[in-house]
This record gives sequence, structure tokens and C-alpha cells, in this order.
Amino acid sequence: MAIYSCGVRMNWRGQLCMNIHHYETTNPLNSSQEDELVDGIDAVYGGLDTVNNSMDDDWGVNAIDLRRVDLPDLPSVRIVPTSPTEGDAVGANAVVNQAALLVSFSARTTKPRRGRSYLPGFHSARIGDGGQFDADATNAAATWANAILNIALTGDSAVKVAVTYTGDPPRVTVWNPLTDFSVNGNPATQRRRRIGQGV
Repeated sequence: MAIYSCGVRMNWRGQLCMNIHHYETTNPLNSSQEDELVDGIDAVYGGLDTVNNSMDDDWGVNAIDLRRVDLPDLPSVRIVPTSPTEGDAVGANAVVNQAALLVSFSARTTKPRRGRSYLPGFHSARIGDGGQFDADATNAAATWANAILNIALTGDSAVKVAVTYTGDPPRVTVWNPLTDFSVNGNPATQRRRRIGQGV
């Protein structure tokens, strides 16, 4: 068993945005499996753009910071996907930078049992007359959420989990598989940990 933190680094109109996913694997990953995990996550993000070119061409995945976190103080490694995802909606008006589509995850367990991801990069055509993301955007996000829960690897699989860090230095000591999700069509404000970073 091993727990990995995967920080998905996205470029969105010149700003760095990140989603952090945690995954449980049956065994520690070798370098080939790490590359598979990165490419698998990137492919799931690429699926967002397959519904009517929903993602603005100023959005894309640059790299993923991968780190094993069930052991303390291990270094992270930045891996660039084989074919990094980019949006295709050339010339479309983009949604404002601070707005994103919110996906919430949950586990039917005791704590930890919740997670959330903010999906930036949709273009303005995905916002309906009522100011909400339209069905194309929410359907794409639902497909994304279902796919991000489990990434197939050669000889293993990566299962998305909710985690709790404890100790000094901190490490993940409690985790539970995330099984359910909901997509909120109301544009959500991105949480920024510092200027130009964090969704």
C-alpha cells in the first residue's frame, strides 16, 4: 500500500492553478507506473474538452507534481505528461479567471470523507442565460469526476482517497476511498493559496 499526492498544474490565462488529488495504490509505484499515473490523470482532464470544445485555448495541463505521502519528508517529482492537455476553443470568450466549476467528492465512511476540485478554463459559451454552467459543462465535469476516481495502471490501480495528515513532519495516516460526487452548476470562486496559484 502507498498513498500519493498528485498536484495537477494547470495554466489558465497565464496563471498557475492546481488541483491536488490523493491516490491509494496496492504497492509503491515504479517509475513507469508513475508515468502511467500522470498520463492517466492528464487524459481525464483532456476529456473535459471533448464536449463541444468546452475548454478555452488558454487553458492546459503543464505537469503533475507526484509525491508519496504515507511516509514523511519524501521529495516530490514533477512529471510532464506525454501529450499535455490543451483546450481547443480558439477565439472564444473565456470565463473570468476567478470562476470555476466545482466538483465535490464524498466517501460513505467516517472522516476523512470529503474532497473537492475546482475546474477552471471553461469558455463563456458554457455559461447559460441564467448565469450557470450549461449541461455540456456539467456533463463533461461529471464524466471527468467519474474517471478521476480510479486510474488504471499496469499491475496496479490508483484509487482516489480523502486523507488526513498528522505528525511532525506530517504524513497521511488515515484515508478512505472516495466513491460519490456531485457537480455544482453555479460558478464557484477559486480558493487561492497565494497570488496566481490554487483553485
